[in-house]
Amino acid sequence: MKKKIFIITILLMFSLNNYILANENLSKQPKLWEQQWDMKEITKNGKSYKLSEGSHKTTVGIIDSGIKKDHPDLRTNIQGAKNFVPKGGINGKEKYETGKINQTDDLTGHGTSVAGQIAANGYMKGVAPKVGIKSYRAFSGKGISKTEWICNAIKSAADDNVDVINISSGEYLINGSKKNDKHNDNQDQKDISMYKKAISYAYSKGSIIVASYGNDSINIDNSREFKEKYSKLNKTIKFNSSILDAPAQLDNVIGVASTNKKNSISHFTNYSDNIDIFAPGADDLLLSKYGKDFYANKMQTKEQLLTTSVNGHYMYSYGNSLSTPKVSGTLALILEKYNYKDSPEKAIEHLKKYGYDNYKDKDSKKTINVLNTYRALSQNGGL
Repeated sequence: MKKKIFIITILLMFSLNNYILANENLSKQPKLWEQQWDMKEITKNGKSYKLSEGSHKTTVGIIDSGIKKDHPDLRTNIQGAKNFVPKGGINGKEKYETGKINQTDDLTGHGTSVAGQIAANGYMKGVAPKVGIKSYRAFSGKGISKTEWICNAIKSAADDNVDVINISSGEYLINGSKKNDKHNDNQDQKDISMYKKAISYAYSKGSIIVASYGNDSINIDNSREFKEKYSKLNKTIKFNSSILDAPAQLDNVIGVASTNKKNSISHFTNYSDNIDIFAPGADDLLLSKYGKDFYANKMQTKEQLLTTSVNGHYMYSYGNSLSTPKVSGTLALILEKYNYKDSPEKAIEHLKKYGYDNYKDKDSKKTINVLNTYRALSQNGGL
């Protein structure tokens, strides 16, 4: 069975091309910082930048669709790029995929939007605007991948001594057998094992992995709900086993879910009582309510967030894909500021102890931990 992994916000990104902010029009726009409500929130209106902006001594590896290498806000921080999509891409049908290691252009825009949340340093700012980033292209021009490609990228990033590995994507894997597995190949089990080995390898090399939870509004603690929603997405598969939101739900991975402008759980995000940390990823409530009128009336500024786009400009978007890199960038800053590079587990402990604020979710009334980069960097002496 061929495994497809859908990058979490890729369909949305294509639909947002009609509301991209072009460089030449910036003089007519408010300062982009004033539009970055999410960065203002986690940096305490930019105060965290005075504590640390990072440097190229610390690197975040971005496993995604590639990065636009000449984007004016990103180019000074890009430290390298590799391709892990083989010749022909998925099923050998993507003729433009050469399989060459240097085919690293971002053909979908997703990786470029993720990179902006970490290391943009121009008209807009990422959470760590001077940190180094490396691109590991594991998604084809169709915005899909295979577990093997992602795991190869994880191992390569670890070999490159990348400090933090960002994976703004995921897949649902059945943690057991399927009733109608005609080929009896147990591919999901193989994929889970592949992830675990790659993650363990990266952990042993000192790389921290941060990954996105899904965007399907699933309570992953409720196995019945998880199975029902999975079955709607995959109508031909029958099973009695549990499901994993991978790799975010696996051991030695920092799993990230999304909050909105009101510091409540985003409508679209998967959620659990065991989420490591939440971070701003915006919301889709107004989009769901108004449909096409949402774009016609330019309502993006009311609930979505600003990021870098593949045409060298800027765009509004939402998703766990954009909450996750904020955590990755913050961990990079923690590693460097507090000299945790030889003990990355201390950086994780530091994040979980200091790097958040508590908020009560509007709907569930549960207390959630929402990223606060400024607070994480304000501790004298670290742990």
